Amino acid sequence: MESAASVLGFAQRIPEQEVVALPDNERFPKALAGDWRYVRIELQSSAIATVNGLPSWTLEGLLVGIAARPSAYKDVAGLGQWLAEAAPGVDTANVVELLQPMGNATRQRAAYLLAASDSEHAAAAIVEAYPPSEIAWLGPREAGGFFDSNTKVNDTLLFNYLSIGTGS
Repeated sequence: MESAASVLGFAQRIPEQEVVALPDNERFPKALAGDWRYVRIELQSSAIATVNGLPSWTLEGLLVGIAARPSAYKDVAGLGQWLAEAAPGVDTANVVELLQPMGNATRQRAAYLLAASDSEHAAAAIVEAYPPSEIAWLGPREAGGFFDSNTKVNDTLLFNYLSIGTGS
């Protein structure tokens, strides 16, 4: 997550704790305890690339990972800064493919993240492939936030760091 954003050159600062993604059935290595944290999420191999000799999520994998586990991405303000910059480089077909095994809420949040970054064509492709049927949340279920009617996402986490719906 934040480690991938840093390795890919999007994040403006190195994360306080490096993050590794693990599938549900893999144990967290004891050697990394304390210095690293982990997120339980498994993405297809097309979401992984080698960057500077290290395996890392691609931009598409990172967006799907954040959509799948938004509370696990700890640098929300940083995400608000780099999202619009990075999103135009997204391979939309790859994102649609990565979202195939995911649940509806993850698909909706991925579409919302792209729409919020002015990648309307990519968001529309996701909505077309996986039409939203219920309300999904990006952040805690609390009053306020920003509701995107196209993706049916109620954002109580990221909207303060974006210019969507504010007239800016």
